[in-house]
Amino acid sequence: MFDCVIIGSGPCGISAAIYLKRFGFNVLVIGKDYGTLSVNTLIENYYGVESIHGIDLIQKGIDQAKKLGISVLTEEVVKIEMNDGFLVGTNKNEYNCKSVLIATGMKRSSLNIKGLKELEGSGVSYCAVCDGFLYRKKRIGIIGSGDFMKSELEVLRRFSNDLVVFTN
Repeated sequence: MFDCVIIGSGPCGISAAIYLKRFGFNVLVIGKDYGTLSVNTLIENYYGVESIHGIDLIQKGIDQAKKLGISVLTEEVVKIEMNDGFLVGTNKNEYNCKSVLIATGMKRSSLNIKGLKELEGSGVSYCAVCDGFLYRKKRIGIIGSGDFMKSELEVLRRFSNDLVVFTN
C-alpha cells in the first residue's frame, strides 16, 4: 500500500512526490499526459534556467523523481474509491493508498479557430504574465472580454505598443 498516490505528473505533482519521498513516504505518481507545459515550445521564466523546452523541463523533473525511487506511471485514472484508505483505479491497474493528492492542473478554455491548436507554443499563448516577454516589441493580438482581458492587456502594454484587441 502506498502512503500517497499523486494524480498528475506535471511540475506540481512531481514536486509534491519529491518532497513526500524525502520525508520518507512511499509515493506513486500517475499521469495520463504532461498537460499544457508539454506544448510550450520554450520556457524562459523558470528560476535558474535561461531557456528550456517544456517537455525537457518535465522530463528533468521526472528523472529527478525516479532517481529517488519514485514510480511515475503513464496511465489514466478512471476511478477513486474509499475503502480503509483509497483505491485508485486506472485504465491498466488498481492501487491502494492511504491518501490521494490531485495535481492535474486545469484545462484552459480555447476558441474554435482553425489552426489555433497547431500554433500553441509557437505564437499562441494563454498567459500574458508568463509569456508576454517572449513577444516584446512585436505586434500582439489579444482575444477576450471583461476584467480579465483588461488585466492581461495592461500586462502586455509593458512589452509592446502594437496591440490589437479582439472582443465581442
